[in-house]
Amino acid sequence: MAYGGAGTLFALAGGVFTPIELAVVAADKQGAARLGKPLFVQISDTHTGFNKDANPDVNGTLTQTIDLVNAMSERPALIIHTGDITHLSKPAEFDVA
Repeated sequence: MAYGGAGTLFALAGGVFTPIELAVVAADKQGAARLGKPLFVQISDTHTGFNKDANPDVNGTLTQTIDLVNAMSERPALIIHTGDITHLSKPAEFDVA
């Protein structure tokens, strides 16, 4: 996966809002469930169209993120994308995104 990981799950338990990396949720589903009800997932700066050493397969990383969310035993109500969706704002990049 890319440098920044796949995303972050935000859960709520006992009035405490807790961020959990999606990779941690995937590795320890029971541990994440103990941290509370999944509220939403945040992904950021996917930069569709980017192709350098830091993340040579942006679309693959996004697909992995979606797979991690779909594999959750209790899915969050929504996914929020923040930051840059595309790398150079070319029309074809938006088509892929």
